[in-house]
Amino acid sequence: MKVNKLDVAYEQLVTAVRLYMADAHPIPTWTLTAAGYEIVQVINRRLGGESMMVKEQLVDQVDQPLRSRLWKNIQRPQNYFKHADRDHAEVLRIPEEGKLELLLFDAILAYRRIVGSWPAEFWVFQGWALNVLPLPADDGGMDKLLAGAWKRREGESRSRYRDRLWNTAVLAASDYRGHRHIDLEDLQSTQDS
Repeated sequence: MKVNKLDVAYEQLVTAVRLYMADAHPIPTWTLTAAGYEIVQVINRRLGGESMMVKEQLVDQVDQPLRSRLWKNIQRPQNYFKHADRDHAEVLRIPEEGKLELLLFDAILAYRRIVGSWPAEFWVFQGWALNVLPLPADDGGMDKLLAGAWKRREGESRSRYRDRLWNTAVLAASDYRGHRHIDLEDLQSTQDS
């Protein structure tokens, strides 16, 4: 089997969403999200895409020396979960709800900008994230979306939300052709022209 970096990021992010929406343990979800995020971030940057929210826009808004502290705080879970050379005896408190969701949300938005569409799993996660993340108010489009079927019901778990909206997400993703039709070298030459 041959894979390119977008194949890898896709599999990591889809699996992260599936684990997250199934209320699985957060460590593999964080690890897969961080790995997929990093690949999408590099491809997005190389293609001249819009900077990503968490690891670029947010960090760029903060002056030194706080920028270094913020960066370490953002990177801490992913580094802790994949390395033990400097912190083998350290204990990590897994970040509270919101940080993982924001990282995963940012990664799937960048994936969509690169590919042009996304799979049903990403639609379900987007709906969930728009319900639980403290995002700024918009022009009403998001409010209209959340007033309909995508609105989270009182006390609804992630897995129940996923199950209830799966068919809607499949319809929303009907334009998703996958990314395997994309040649990253062709995409780069298109971006350059």
